[in-house]
Amino acid sequence: MRLTEIAHSKVAEHLQSGDCAIDCTMGNGYDTLFLARQIGPQGTVIAFDIQREALHSTKALLNQNATTCNIDLHAENHKNIEAFIPHNWHQNVNAIMFNLGYRPRGDKSICTLPETTIPALNSSLEILSLKGILSVLVYPGHSEGQKEQKAIQDWQATLTKESVEVIRPSDQKSHPYLLLVRKATCSKANRSRP
Repeated sequence: MRLTEIAHSKVAEHLQSGDCAIDCTMGNGYDTLFLARQIGPQGTVIAFDIQREALHSTKALLNQNATTCNIDLHAENHKNIEAFIPHNWHQNVNAIMFNLGYRPRGDKSICTLPETTIPALNSSLEILSLKGILSVLVYPGHSEGQKEQKAIQDWQATLTKESVEVIRPSDQKSHPYLLLVRKATCSKANRSRP
């Protein structure tokens, strides 16, 4: 099973009709579409990406699949998610997804960076509900990805071990892996904001 499929399977366990969910790295829209299908017409998905092309690709995918839930797309850096999340969503979001690196079939020189991803991860834990899950696909196979992986490992060390699950298809450090953080077991006292 591919890591994206595992991420979807794990996230689906935390979502039901009418929920709120966030896609922090819209890319080509596949996670946004997945979230929309999970929460149905009464739910809401907010999605972010710094590239306008990602927004256009996602809109096209959502239109092709006739999604019926409320979807709010932003051409915005994920480090600014708190500014776009309604106040009543704070601690009511049941799933937040990150698929890091660069957009598939896009400009590989534009990728996620530690200085924006770590603040976004911290904001995500503030927004996430107590029963929520944070899904982060990490791609250390390129130079920026290696820096981002190091920053994420440092951030992960601030969390309780019980809150974190790492799914790695291989022991090789250059391979992508999935990091899952469950809010219910995540100790606020053990987290630090930069």
